[in-house]
Amino acid sequence: MNIENKLILAIKASVKSGEILLKNYSDEKQFKLKSKINRDVYTRVDLESESEIIKIFNKNNKEKINFLLEENGYIKSGKSQKSIWLVDALDGTVNYIHKIPFFCTSIALKDKSVLQFGVIFNPLSNELYYSHPKNGVFKNSNRIKIDDCPLSKSLVAISFSSKIKKKKDEELQLFKKINTLSQGALRTGSAGMNLAYFSEGKFSACLGFENKIWDVAAGLAMAKKNGAEIFYKYKNNKKTIISFLVANKNNFKDLYSICKKII
Repeated sequence: MNIENKLILAIKASVKSGEILLKNYSDEKQFKLKSKINRDVYTRVDLESESEIIKIFNKNNKEKINFLLEENGYIKSGKSQKSIWLVDALDGTVNYIHKIPFFCTSIALKDKSVLQFGVIFNPLSNELYYSHPKNGVFKNSNRIKIDDCPLSKSLVAISFSSKIKKKKDEELQLFKKINTLSQGALRTGSAGMNLAYFSEGKFSACLGFENKIWDVAAGLAMAKKNGAEIFYKYKNNKKTIISFLVANKNNFKDLYSICKKII
């Protein structure tokens, strides 16, 4: 299967996942708490959506493929570990639970350590974002681009890990500083949607602390395709936890100088 057909398949899977998210949106019985300590939550719909995504890929792709998923972890089907699908069926679970319409399904293809493309779908707003391997980044078939705002005119999205960490105070001080130097800093609850909005020019930069790679891989693929400045650092040996800065050419240097010691 060529790269463009794989993109079509990823779009199909993300839309199907979105249908499941919408179907269960008002069902409060599905919600369960994973841990009261780190505030991570999961829902029945996470698992249902994830299973449907796997089913679509396996049914429509003759190649044996590998997955790294939010709930099911690493699933090895193919002989080679160089190609892998990074999937978060529901990024922004807390928003979803509280009926805040800022969540998405996020799917990316990584091949030979390179992100090939990403797909992000918000079913409530019917916003479908994807990076085409050759033709750029799109929202619902319309070409989109990042903005060129300097830091003073930038709206900056920041995503923190939900786990309690030693650097939390430093991160909060950084949040305060960026909020002062820019038009505002926001913590939205969905790193995937942050990066989608960055590729559309709604956010002028995105900063993430110890995010899970499946949350942000699709958005990072889009940002790269759109010519963004990107700095990232893996925070564990398995390369599943990542901190990053994504910005435009006019605000990257200022933001990097502020946050480089913490990332």
